[in-house]
Amino acid sequence: MAAHQRKEAVNMALEAKEVPQHVRMLSSELNGSTLKIKPALNCSLGELFQYRDVIRSALDAEEVHDSKQWVRYKVMFVPLEAAGLALSTTIIKAGIEESIGAKLVRAPHRLRHGTGAEDELWNHVQFAVLEEDKVRRPRAVAIAGVEYQVTEFVDKRRKSPCSRCLGFHKPFATGCHNPARCEHCGSEAHKTEDHTCKHCAGHGARTCPPVCANCNGPHRADDQSCKLAPRMNKHARCWLVPSHGQAKAVRNQGRIDHQKAVQALATERKEISASSAAAAGDKGDDDAGVGSSMDMEVTPPGSA
Repeated sequence: MAAHQRKEAVNMALEAKEVPQHVRMLSSELNGSTLKIKPALNCSLGELFQYRDVIRSALDAEEVHDSKQWVRYKVMFVPLEAAGLALSTTIIKAGIEESIGAKLVRAPHRLRHGTGAEDELWNHVQFAVLEEDKVRRPRAVAIAGVEYQVTEFVDKRRKSPCSRCLGFHKPFATGCHNPARCEHCGSEAHKTEDHTCKHCAGHGARTCPPVCANCNGPHRADDQSCKLAPRMNKHARCWLVPSHGQAKAVRNQGRIDHQKAVQALATERKEISASSAAAAGDKGDDDAGVGSSMDMEVTPPGSA
């Protein structure tokens, strides 16, 4: 079944069960025998997985789990081969399950890292178990007779803002209840598609500089340049957020940067308007000159 067919099947099944309209599936990604489901923008995973039976029936799946309830670990430096034996996913999975005494919620997979020739000979391997299984954190696992160190997996990917309030907060099981904000200016007074202001009036919708809902800078909340976005500390392996004082300074600087962006846009528009007016004036002068020459041509000789 193609991705768009999976989406249609799930959403039609949810609609048939008279599930609230905002509880829908946005997309899905197939990873081996595991299907990763992403909820719609205004829907949380918790809300969507309240209807896991509907999803399982629509996709004809054996089981549906919320990935937020997974506990993930990382097996360090697993080579592609050991003693001439290719360490396939099946062999790795069997070794991990035997070592921890529990079933994995999905097939383990190798993580990407460096691109050098030496780096291509090994990978770290991620695996996940259900939190409800209460698996004791393993220190090592045996794969094909060789033990490998295990550490807790820390997701170092950049944190995305909430699709509703645009803030950087933890996902709630019942969904975000904060007021929805305009993605262009961060206002709670209107939706993104209804945005209008004095800076974009007469120039088209959302042509003014955007305003970050977090730092007040001239960019959208999901921009990677936002200085209030949580940053990963690779040494402590944890997310760091600015202190109250740092956040206040960042927001003040963001307001200044946004004012500069507005002024730069106003200057650019004035220059374009002046150039257009000058071009129109030159064209008018040329038209007037052509009219005078025509009058002279039609004047009868000797009438002066």
